[in-house]
Amino acid sequence: MKVLFAAVFTSESTNTSQADGLERNGCQVIRFPYRDLARKIGNHNMDIALVELCKHEKPDVVIFSKCFEIGSWAVEECN
Repeated sequence: MKVLFAAVFTSESTNTSQADGLERNGCQVIRFPYRDLARKIGNHNMDIALVELCKHEKPDVVIFSKCFEIGSWAVEECN
């Protein structure tokens, strides 16, 4: 199963251990560091990048965690 995981991935984040657990159970996890990218390129540009990644990778599941300012349109597009 291919999982796109849009979240915060730091050493102390639960998202990191969750992604690791998914990988240990056979999932291909694409880690998308939402907050880090939003700070660098802006929320709207980051949403566009996430949607494009979804279109390209075609994940089976998309997980959003700690994506405080994500545009609802981006979530709809990824779904």
